[in-house]
Amino acid sequence: MKKVFFKTFGCRTNVFDSQVMMSRLEGYTVTQSEAEADVVVVNSCTVTNGADSSVRAYVNRLNDTGNAKILLTGCGAHTKGESLLKEHKIFGVFGQSEKDKINTHWLYGLNV
Repeated sequence: MKKVFFKTFGCRTNVFDSQVMMSRLEGYTVTQSEAEADVVVVNSCTVTNGADSSVRAYVNRLNDTGNAKILLTGCGAHTKGESLLKEHKIFGVFGQSEKDKINTHWLYGLNV
């Protein structure tokens, strides 16, 4: 079975949203190891410059060290998503209102 790893940055709302997405997964197993993951969902925060920089550094590190497809969500989806997508740093980006559609829109048919 394909594996997905969730990396959550920021507030309690993001932690809750990540838990909701994990509970709705179908056809994937949540792994606690990003090295085992076929997909990494980065639930980002941009409340501070530090958090924003941490998200970008994390995505860059994943690109340097792993093969997982990266999906970006959270606040950073609106501020950094387009640029990271254009730079081919991430595979997909989805906003707050699309988190509940993680299976039907983002993981369904993902070729990993």
